[in-house]
Amino acid sequence: MTFVGEVERGELEFGGRKYLYLPKLSVGGEVERARGLIVVMSTHNNGDRYFALDALRKFDRCSLLFVTDPENSYYLGTKDKGTFDGLFDFCLNNYESDSITFFGSSMAGYGALYHSVRLNCNAIVSNPQVNFEVTEKYCWQALRNTINKLHRRIDLDEWMPGNYRQSAIHVIHGQNQLDLANVDCLLRAKLTNRFIGLTSVDDERHGFYINDFSVIFDLHDHLRMLRRLKPFSPNQRAMIRIAADGALNV
Repeated sequence: MTFVGEVERGELEFGGRKYLYLPKLSVGGEVERARGLIVVMSTHNNGDRYFALDALRKFDRCSLLFVTDPENSYYLGTKDKGTFDGLFDFCLNNYESDSITFFGSSMAGYGALYHSVRLNCNAIVSNPQVNFEVTEKYCWQALRNTINKLHRRIDLDEWMPGNYRQSAIHVIHGQNQLDLANVDCLLRAKLTNRFIGLTSVDDERHGFYINDFSVIFDLHDHLRMLRRLKPFSPNQRAMIRIAADGALNV
C-alpha cells in the first residue's frame, strides 16, 4: 500500500475510491508540509475526472490532493462505498488541520464546507449548496434528481453550529437565486468566532468565476494566516474608555 506520507506521484486508491496526491517537494526531495495542502474536489456529473488538474499542478506552490465523487453523493458517500470520512482521515493525517484547504464548487462546495468543518480545516467554495430543501426549491431538475437519490442528507446550516471550531472559509457566489438563498443559509448559521469571507460576482447564472487559478493558492495562504489570529472577544478596558467618550451604545 502506498501511503500519502510517501512522495510517489500517481493515482492511488483507498476504500474503493481513487485519488491523486501531488506533494510539494523541496530540492532535496522532502515533502514541504509547512506549505499546506489543498484538497481539490470534482463537482456534479464530473465522473472520475479530476477538476482543474493541469491548471493547478503547474503552480507547484503547495501539496495537492485531487478527489472525485462519481456517484454525486455530495461527498457524503453511498451504501456501497461508504463515506468519504475514512479517505480524508487517511490522506490528511500528515498535515496540520489549519494548513489544509478544501476547494469545491456547487455540489463540491457543499463537500468542501462539510469536510473542512468536520476536520477543522479551511475551505474555498464557489456557489456552494448548504441546505437541501432550499436547493431543491431553486435548482434545475437534474440536480433535484441527484438530491432525491442521496443516501444521506445533512443540512449544513443546522449541522455546522454544533461542529464548527475555527475553520476559515471564503465563499465566492453569483446572483442566481439558488446561490443567494444558500449563502443566506450559511450566514444565518449561528457560528461562534467564525471566519467567513465573501466575494460577490455580478452574474445571475449558477456559474464558476475563477479565471486565474493562482488565486486559489493566494486564498489558501490567506486562510492559513487567519487561523493564526486569536479569537476575538470584548476588550473591556477599551470599551470602558469608549463608553466614557460617549461613543458606545450600551
